[in-house]
Amino acid sequence: MRTPNRKGRIPRAFRRLEFGLLMVMTVFFGQLFLVSRRLPETEPHPPGGPKNPTKLFYAKAGYKVEGGKELIANLAAMASRLKEAGAIDVDKASASSDKEQQQKRKEGETNSPAEKLETSGATKSVEKNSKKKRRRRRKRKNWDPGEGLKSEPVPLKITFPVFVPSLPKSGTTSIWQYFNCGGHHASHQWVKVNDTESMQSGQCMKQNIALGQPPFQDCGNYDVFTDTGYALYQASGPNCYYPSVEALEEIYQAYPNATFVMVVRNTASWFTSVEKWGEGSLLKRWGACNTTGYGWTTKREKVEAFYDWHTENIRQFAMDHPSLNYIEVGLESEDTGKLLEDKIGIPATCWGKCTPYSKFCKK
Repeated sequence: MRTPNRKGRIPRAFRRLEFGLLMVMTVFFGQLFLVSRRLPETEPHPPGGPKNPTKLFYAKAGYKVEGGKELIANLAAMASRLKEAGAIDVDKASASSDKEQQQKRKEGETNSPAEKLETSGATKSVEKNSKKKRRRRRKRKNWDPGEGLKSEPVPLKITFPVFVPSLPKSGTTSIWQYFNCGGHHASHQWVKVNDTESMQSGQCMKQNIALGQPPFQDCGNYDVFTDTGYALYQASGPNCYYPSVEALEEIYQAYPNATFVMVVRNTASWFTSVEKWGEGSLLKRWGACNTTGYGWTTKREKVEAFYDWHTENIRQFAMDHPSLNYIEVGLESEDTGKLLEDKIGIPATCWGKCTPYSKFCKK
């Protein structure tokens, strides 16, 4: 008994099988009928002729009876006779079957288990090839900053240490990888203070300042410090500290000839990036920092106003302290790589748009 598929239709493979069996049975019983009518068993076989009744019938009808090809030709001729007699419309049935197949291909239907398996395998193969192509394209277009220049550190035109006062989501990862590519030791959020201990760079700086020591003392063997602030939830309450807000004077007093590299971006796009990062967790932590006197909230207009104030405050501080080497670049600018190469010395090819937790940076 035929079992319809889940849509109530007979699978295409069964219809094909049914059509083929119908054709074979029609030809077979037609032959038996004609043989029984025209070639009774009592009829003697002609000398040297075929002894098989079917072959004898074909021989008398003028058909060739030797070999498999002749048998196929005979079957085709018999089907033609049946078609002329109106017993079956082969062309119509074939055309109908082809039309159904085309329609199902268009709709993406696959009823036969064999066809499902074949289609599934083909789909997996296509997906696998697509992933390989995407990986190849990414490797061609993107760059792994961890590889660097694979040479000695590039001589720089600036003085150490290098402090990046930019707020998070302002290109701090990109500038960090830029210096890494140039072969220089740069930190991003965390520093390795010894062989077994690591801590956030902002915490190390805060401890040093509290002890009256230079901010970067014993904060690892780094030439560049990026993304040094932090905003944490603790049992005692929110703990937030950003040296670019609270420790500019201490940094200047300890390193009057330091280099400040400020990466800025469009305020609206910066807020959108902050809002999306970590499902808004960073924005919420900043909002909890009101107790520190930052005045931060989660309201867009106030957060954007703080970002603009922060940028202007860094600019004004650099103007008031001319011994500092101040460099400012735009994250979205197409000339950032060339400007950094002119001002710092590391090739422009080391600049790319990088994101946290990603190995590759976009060129």
